[in-house]
Amino acid sequence: MNIYHYLISPRLAYNLALFRIVFGLIMVTDMIHWLTSQLIYAEFIYPKFFFSYIDLIKPLPTPLMTMVFYLLLISAIGIGLGLFYRFFAIIFFILITYVFLIDKTLYLNHMYLICLISGLLCLTPTNRIWSLDTYFFGNNKNNLVPNWTVLIFKFQIFIVYFFGALAKINYDWLNGHPLKEWIENFIDLGHYQYLLYTPYSIAFLAYGGIFVDLLTPILLCFKQTFIYGAIIALTFHFCNAHMFNIGVFPYLMSGTLVLFIDPSIIEQLINKITKLSKRIIPNGINLNQDTDLANSNPKQSHPNSLLASSKPEKSFYSSKILIALMAIYVLLQLLLPIRRFFYLGNTSWSEYGHRYSWSMMLRQKYGKFTMWAINPSSSLKQTVNIYKYLTVRQATKMMTQPDLIIQFAKYYANLVKEQTGIKPIIKIEAKVSLNGRPYQDLIDSNVDLTTQPDSLFPVPWILPLKEESLH
Repeated sequence: MNIYHYLISPRLAYNLALFRIVFGLIMVTDMIHWLTSQLIYAEFIYPKFFFSYIDLIKPLPTPLMTMVFYLLLISAIGIGLGLFYRFFAIIFFILITYVFLIDKTLYLNHMYLICLISGLLCLTPTNRIWSLDTYFFGNNKNNLVPNWTVLIFKFQIFIVYFFGALAKINYDWLNGHPLKEWIENFIDLGHYQYLLYTPYSIAFLAYGGIFVDLLTPILLCFKQTFIYGAIIALTFHFCNAHMFNIGVFPYLMSGTLVLFIDPSIIEQLINKITKLSKRIIPNGINLNQDTDLANSNPKQSHPNSLLASSKPEKSFYSSKILIALMAIYVLLQLLLPIRRFFYLGNTSWSEYGHRYSWSMMLRQKYGKFTMWAINPSSSLKQTVNIYKYLTVRQATKMMTQPDLIIQFAKYYANLVKEQTGIKPIIKIEAKVSLNGRPYQDLIDSNVDLTTQPDSLFPVPWILPLKEESLH
């Protein structure tokens, strides 16, 4: 069997359907949180400037921006229920990606992961079973799906864990930073606080984090060890959810466990539910939508025997074009995280390759920031009040991230030019503390940032980190 035939070979759709339901439920909860809090106003309406990825992508006016989140909520409900699934999956993907691209200071790994997952949902038949589409329209003939449709989600989750572990194998993390800073400043465990703030506890958490990220996806991939991987993952994500303010990420990663459950285990659970329901309801509850599967001899209805007699479906999901598209996706998801390892120096300092690389919980940075606008004719030097243009959250993020600093510097220079006809020289003093180190210069304060090109490659105006010993 070649790779193509392996990828399109049939498998039971239980895992996909469960994941669709879990993902929809988590997204509904998240969208309700956005709509019932002040977050939409605080992040998309109140700010005057946005660090957009693409200049054309800006927040909509207040009513429309709120409507975006209502549409996201409705789409998440549709995804979870499997009702008009393809339509709502596409709408959700477009809108959540739009929200993601509005402001770089809002970058979070879980938001990026949600964008990726929602994109994959558009291209996979997760509504094949246990969906209202199937109930009302009956347009699916069986409960089988091509193998790749589950493997692509497993691959995506494996990537998150694996590169999350690789990113932690660095000097700071192995020496307990920024864990020491978080435990000291942000985690409140009351009388038990002292138990964490010991060298042994911090070392356990640091090395344990690497161990969990490396081992968990491997354990999850095998039926015999799945339960151990699930216990480790659930414990890990439960602790993260209660110790750190990292939003929906722990719940989303916990929800992905359903992708790794062996279909035969789900099959056994379905049979038990069916038998139990027949004691209450005359005809029972049939969770198998494949009539051949539901009415077959129990001795012949084991998933393996059914799959052995099934042939790959001939449909959009088995097209070579779609498989090739997924191959490109896989390659990109490998290359994007790998790129940060080709940059010299401490990338938590320079931020080279930080985004899209699953570099999670690696840095605690504080900044001291001064920005000057200098008249090129008179050499008049004026300090810029950045808080007239940025929220406190945006300013705090910008102070320690060079690409945001140069983006704002160019914005401000162009703004002054529009108002006065004179484009000022912009120089910045940015002193940053990384993971408890003393403050040191991040930016060359002698450089006019308006003359510097945007670049994905190292630039001389970002000063290297002086590796003073950590506290």
